[in-house]
Amino acid sequence: MVEDQGPDTRFPPASHAPGEEANWVIGVLDNEDAARRARDAALQVGFAPDDVILLSGQEARDRAQARQEQMNPVTKFFANLARQATDPGMAESEYLAEADAGHWLLCVKANDPGQVALSQRVMLESNARRVKYFGGWTITDLSQPPADLRGAR
Repeated sequence: MVEDQGPDTRFPPASHAPGEEANWVIGVLDNEDAARRARDAALQVGFAPDDVILLSGQEARDRAQARQEQMNPVTKFFANLARQATDPGMAESEYLAEADAGHWLLCVKANDPGQVALSQRVMLESNARRVKYFGGWTITDLSQPPADLRGAR
């Protein structure tokens, strides 16, 4: 018998625990069709299905809420503080604002620089916005193609 583990709360970045949910590239897509095409493109270039999370705005909001509800009071206090005072917290707030506007979030697990570059390419070719890489301790804006590829597009 499989025990119910509750709702899936994977919604990087985890502003309350820097480094915990690291190595994700996240982008915002305006509608479901564009989001599904972007997800399919990520799978087609070789990302594993478990490493690609596509969330509607409501799903992103539900996961963030479920994660908040699972926290103990001390963790919840620090998570709320981090959301206001840290770069991951501010980014999480930005992504949740996009979710509230009805946009979709594509999250791709990228464990090495090659996967980061590949997921960036997929996102940009899919017209994703606010593309960022959340590493262990850094956040990198990937909204613009690398300088050596700008003319190749």
